[in-house]
Amino acid sequence: MRLVHIRPKIIQMSMLGFTLLAGSPVYAAVDADLGEENALVEYQTVADGLRQLGVALGTLVKEYEDVRVIRGDRTFSERFQDAETLFLLKDYQRASLALYGLVNDAVNKSEPDYGKAVFYMAESQFQTNNLVAARKYFEKVVSQSIDPYVVGALKRLVEIADRRHQWDGLEGYLEKLQARGSLPAATIYATVKSLLGQDQPKAALKLAREVSDKHELYAKIKYMAAVAQVQLGKLDDALQRFQQLTQLEGNYEALSEIRELSHLNQGRIYLEQGKLTASQDAYQNIARSSQFFEQAMYEATWVHIRGAALAGDDYQRVAEYQKALNALEILLVGVSDEKIGSEARILVGNIYLWMGRHMEASEAFEEVVERYQAIYDELTMVQSRMVDPVEYYEEISIRRQRGGGNLPEIAVAWATDGGELHNAMGIVGDLDQAQAMVDDSAELVDGMLKMLDSQEVPDFFPGLQSAKARVLEIENQLVSFTERLLAVERRLVIEQLSPARKRELERVLAERAKLEPAYQQLPKTEEEYQGRRGEVRFEYQKVQKSVFRIKWSLEEQRRELVALRQWVNSHPESLGFSEEAMFRSRLMQTEQELKEMEVLQKTLESEITRERNLVSVSSSSAEEDELRARYGATLEREREILRVGQMFLVAAKLSSEEGQGMASPELVSLIKERRKLDTAKVEVQERLRTARSDIAASRWDLMDQKREIARIYKWMANNPNFLPEAEATEFRAKVAKLELEIGILVKNQDGLETKLVSNNTLEDVLAKITAREEALKQRYDAVFDKERQKIASQLAEGSSGGLGLVLSIQQSRELAARYSQDLGSFRNNLKSLTAAKAKEMKIQLLRERRAIEAQGKALVLAKGKAQRVIGEITMASVGGVQRRFQDIVMRGDVGRLDVAWSLKEKQTQEINAKLAAQRDEVSKLRSQFKSVMDE
Repeated sequence: MRLVHIRPKIIQMSMLGFTLLAGSPVYAAVDADLGEENALVEYQTVADGLRQLGVALGTLVKEYEDVRVIRGDRTFSERFQDAETLFLLKDYQRASLALYGLVNDAVNKSEPDYGKAVFYMAESQFQTNNLVAARKYFEKVVSQSIDPYVVGALKRLVEIADRRHQWDGLEGYLEKLQARGSLPAATIYATVKSLLGQDQPKAALKLAREVSDKHELYAKIKYMAAVAQVQLGKLDDALQRFQQLTQLEGNYEALSEIRELSHLNQGRIYLEQGKLTASQDAYQNIARSSQFFEQAMYEATWVHIRGAALAGDDYQRVAEYQKALNALEILLVGVSDEKIGSEARILVGNIYLWMGRHMEASEAFEEVVERYQAIYDELTMVQSRMVDPVEYYEEISIRRQRGGGNLPEIAVAWATDGGELHNAMGIVGDLDQAQAMVDDSAELVDGMLKMLDSQEVPDFFPGLQSAKARVLEIENQLVSFTERLLAVERRLVIEQLSPARKRELERVLAERAKLEPAYQQLPKTEEEYQGRRGEVRFEYQKVQKSVFRIKWSLEEQRRELVALRQWVNSHPESLGFSEEAMFRSRLMQTEQELKEMEVLQKTLESEITRERNLVSVSSSSAEEDELRARYGATLEREREILRVGQMFLVAAKLSSEEGQGMASPELVSLIKERRKLDTAKVEVQERLRTARSDIAASRWDLMDQKREIARIYKWMANNPNFLPEAEATEFRAKVAKLELEIGILVKNQDGLETKLVSNNTLEDVLAKITAREEALKQRYDAVFDKERQKIASQLAEGSSGGLGLVLSIQQSRELAARYSQDLGSFRNNLKSLTAAKAKEMKIQLLRERRAIEAQGKALVLAKGKAQRVIGEITMASVGGVQRRFQDIVMRGDVGRLDVAWSLKEKQTQEINAKLAAQRDEVSKLRSQFKSVMDE
């Protein structure tokens, strides 16, 4: 069993008063004395570095005396130069943002580069596929005749019209282009294609003649000319042009596709002219890997069908039909175009019917009905539920944004082949794009406002990033030079310090040594700060990727939700009324939850993006700021200690023979008084520190003894028979007595601590000494500053125990302090200028936000007007697709009826043949037995 021992510290409590009167300082040597010569070399190195630092600081201040980058008074040419750089680097998104304020400010219209800025803005919008805005700015270039960009703007306007299939104004563009010279090939191609779309083949053919065979679009334009000949009914001329295109060689754009299309059109024309062999040869020139292979193979079957119709006998006719069947079977194995597939399946049934193979024909038509009846029924059901045109608009809009929807995918694909719905979807796309731009602009403005309200406002202005890094680098260099000056000074004045001051210095150095490893890991130079910025951005990027993965997960859930809704719409009889209502309710609830999660994900993504963009070179944690502060505090404390040593070194010099008469009696008297005061202060500090340490140690020991008593009681409770009864009773009594003594000591400890705190005797003495010390320090500094030059001039070089070097160090330290003050002033100046500019920008951003809100409201009105019109177009297009599927299903049903009718006709013919044979037999019998029958 462990016995309890009263430690000596408990007895020391009664002698605590004596501990306040005595101390036993311990000093451990710090820096070895490397000699005054080495100290002088080190000082000169630091002094040179400090002068270079002063030059760097002066350069920094001078560079940013007129901080135009944040004052907002950058000229048009300067801002345009930045935007032009972004444009030439093909960073069109950022270029458009940089150009927006330039081209939309009427004040800038008189600037020499304003026209170029408008064209760059238009081209940037074109490259980012914002065709509506691009058209606006290109038209501005044309209307204001901004040379030399008019021709380029007109070309782009023609391309935009071609892309959007909106030809209004195209003739005017062409007239202006022709007035300025020959038309470019790209413009001719877009115009010819548009003219063919407007059923103007003569104009298209005339325009196509102007292109040179040296241009890469020559093949495309000549193909359009051949198509124009077909529209005009000049098939032989068209054949000749298509033949030339199949043999064309050169580095022309999409030449292989042009050749395949030419072969395809040759096959069609030859088939139309009844030249079956030539038609078959033309179709066979299209490779299996071609995107037109399925169309060519389907059309090639009609060559055989036409051949069967022209066959001289049944054997040849059946052979041609079989060739057609073989081609269709190959086609249907992997057909990807369902339009071709549906026609091919119906054609298979008809060929079987024409061949008299009724069983196969019936199966083929049955497959057609089964395959397309479900799609037709689903379209019919959707149309019965979606009676409002606005619902169709929302269907198209949702499908464009997220995919999925209520309509079958194949129905939407077929519907968009029509020109009207294609244009309507283009308008929906424009409205959605406009809405996205408004949302993005609002989000951008809100993000910028948040940045201006954040703690990192200076980082909002890119021009200050380098300045901040350089300020931090200079601050770190000042810390480094200060530390090296202190090291030199420490070597020179260490012997002048009292033992107590040496112990205090030792503690300061030990504290700094603990901080040193972590402090050295902090970035010091501008390159290191930029590296930190990259690291922080990389961490944000990893988080951003996680958020994107969440987005993908939400999109997958959205697709599953759409699929479930489609299933419910497609299988109305699968669930009972109450079950369907409950299921739809759960779908609505899930969709609402999904919407909320999507909003949260988007907000999180926006916040991470904003924070990632806001990462600055000075971004640091609170721990790092505290580390820098603690490290700087050790330097400041060491400087105060060494300053006392410097003063005592001056006193030692003045008391020597060569120092007689160097200083005034006032300075000598101040030094003596300061020495006495310093000795008293150190003594009081040591006594106070020792007393507090002893009290804390005694408190800890008493608590340890109380815990030991508690453990003994617990052990006795767990081991009731650890001793015979009499001995156990005696032992319990001793433990109780010991517990009582410890309780008394604890009460005494509490009273002593209370008395020490309430009296504050030593602390009051220390405060008074510190106040006197501060007053003496100010007087000493004032007198010493007056006499320092006199003392320094009277010191012989290399003598006086390093006093001259110490005085030089003092001057360098004052220089460093002045640099630090100048740096602080520079930082405050930047801060005030930044705050002013931030306020100005905030006003502008709030104005922009109001404008964006107005645009948003106008867009809502425009979408409201467009919804019903586009919805009606969509409804009509979907109705056309429904009728098309109805026609396919009906043709399948009719095919089955044709098979049944054909079988009936065949059976009727067979019955009639049998009846005719029977009548012949009867007639023959009557003739043979006429005489008998007559008798």
